[in-house]
Amino acid sequence: MRHVNHSWKRCFAFSLPLLFLLIFLSALPSFGADTAPYQALLKLTYTGAPSVEVHNNKPYFSGSQKKNKTAYESYGKMDALGRCTAATACVGKETMPSETRGEIGMVRPSGWHTVKYNGLVEGNYLYNRCHLIAFCLAGENANEQNLITGTRYMNTKGMLPYENRTANYIDRTGNHVMYRVTPVFEGKNLLCSGVLMEAWSVEDQGKGICFCVWIFNVQPGVLINYSDGSSRLASASSSGSGTVSYALNQKALTLSVGKSFNLSVKNAHKSDVSWFTSNARVAKVNGGTVTAVGAGTCVITAKVPSGKLKCTVTVTGGVPGRASGGSTQGGYVVNTNTGKFHDPSCASVRQMSSRNKLYTTKTREELIAAGYSPCKNCNP
Repeated sequence: MRHVNHSWKRCFAFSLPLLFLLIFLSALPSFGADTAPYQALLKLTYTGAPSVEVHNNKPYFSGSQKKNKTAYESYGKMDALGRCTAATACVGKETMPSETRGEIGMVRPSGWHTVKYNGLVEGNYLYNRCHLIAFCLAGENANEQNLITGTRYMNTKGMLPYENRTANYIDRTGNHVMYRVTPVFEGKNLLCSGVLMEAWSVEDQGKGICFCVWIFNVQPGVLINYSDGSSRLASASSSGSGTVSYALNQKALTLSVGKSFNLSVKNAHKSDVSWFTSNARVAKVNGGTVTAVGAGTCVITAKVPSGKLKCTVTVTGGVPGRASGGSTQGGYVVNTNTGKFHDPSCASVRQMSSRNKLYTTKTREELIAAGYSPCKNCNP
């Protein structure tokens, strides 16, 4: 347990208020990750959403905890297998960092592997060193009791939205939030199956912040061995905790010029899907919405974590290969073989095999975020 004051955060001043706080904390209920509320979480199945509400979205905090306005941080001891246990804190402006984030690369949490899945995982690396109590809330850097091995997906799609929501609330109100994150491991697995995140705003009794959510430690498109953290690429037809089966709602479309249709991918989160068109002069696609541009046939491709799904689009009416307003082809051309994207006028596009050529209306930033790199010749 640490009573927080960032001007002397590493030091203790044993005063009467701190003594009262120690007594208060010793009286709080302590749930182990092997108790019923946590073990029941292991039965939950990932179906495409990074998190799911549990316990009616109400945290398990005791009545005393929900009234506590004294800031503190308490990090559980590592277990016999070197795994993190629960981290609990009452966070407020006084616990938030007053300095820039430091290095944490020297910490190797249980189940850690340095492994890359280029173009499949955001940032390419499968695993992150995930803070239980976020740095933006507690200012902790290389605290091994606060760092677990988590997938990039769990970190950015699952945990980050709740962390930002809590930090923004504290910045806006100056209030305190009871906050607890518990990694849950199945048996002797070194990689946790997920984390239970709980939060309760104290001064307004949960009106500002109140959640109890299970975050899945999965990475769509990757099959994970939770016993040691090893992994392998999953096939599109695989199923289980690490991946799901994906399918387009349509495999073929016929549209007249100017008409649109919304394509969607079953079991996929919107952020997991990248959309491309083989010919933007025939049909464009934006977030799954296909718009017919000019007469002809093209293929709309949905790139999902485990592969590619295709829909053939036939456009009738209008001038072949030209929008009704006379606009020309724009966007970028992606070489699916090299992973580079080009300006449509680039000489490399003319030399590119048609089976590796994909036209896209995505922005430069979106393509880079998806793992593609710009051509060094045309510098699009």
